[in-house]
Amino acid sequence: MERLLHPPTGHGPGLLLIHSWWGLSKGITALGQDLAKAGFVVRMADLHDGQIAATQNEAEALRRRKRKQPMYRDLYDDLAVLRREGGVGANPVGVIGLSMGGHWAIWLAQRAELNIAACVCYYACRGGDFSVSKADYLLHYAEVDAFIKPAAKRNMAAAITCAGRPLESHDYQGTRHWFAESDRPEFAPSAALEALNRSKGFLHQRLTATASS
Repeated sequence: MERLLHPPTGHGPGLLLIHSWWGLSKGITALGQDLAKAGFVVRMADLHDGQIAATQNEAEALRRRKRKQPMYRDLYDDLAVLRREGGVGANPVGVIGLSMGGHWAIWLAQRAELNIAACVCYYACRGGDFSVSKADYLLHYAEVDAFIKPAAKRNMAAAITCAGRPLESHDYQGTRHWFAESDRPEFAPSAALEALNRSKGFLHQRLTATASS
C-alpha cells in the first residue's frame, strides 16, 4: 500500500499521520485519503509493519514486540520521506496522531529541530518539555475515556500554555476513545466529522501561515 498520498494539485503542506495501536487500519487509511483530498501531502506511518490488531491484547503485543529500530526512528524516517519525496522540503510540517499515535505526535512536536508547526492529537496525553516546541496544538477528546485521566489533560494543557504555545481543545459529547476511527465500534460519525473539519481548518491555517512567513 502506498503510504505517501498527494492532493489533487500534486503539492501542498506536509502532514505526518500516526495511527492508533491497532495499526494502519482501513479507518486510518481513509482518514489519510480524506486529508490528502483536502490539500495535504500525507505520509501515513506504519509502526506495526502492515500488521493490524483485532483485540487489545494483540495491539499490546504489537506495541511491545521486538523491532528492527525504535518507533521514533521509524517516525523520523517518515518525516524524511515526507520532506524528500513529498516535495515539502524544509517547510514546516504538521503531525496528527490518534491514541498511541497522539502520544508520538506530541513527542515529535516537542522537538524544535523537526520544524513542526501544527500538532493535532486525538484522545491522548503525555508529559514532557514543551519549552522549545514550535507547534500550535489542537486536542480532541472523548466525553467518556477510561484511558485518559482528567488530571493528565489539565497538566498537559497547563504545560503547553506555560510554554507560550497556542492551544485549542474540544470534548465531544456522547463519545468514547477511538470515536474518530471509522472501522472501530466506538466510531461516532457526527463527532468524527466535526473533529476532522476542525483539524483541516487548523492545519491549513497554521501550515499556510508558517510556510509564507
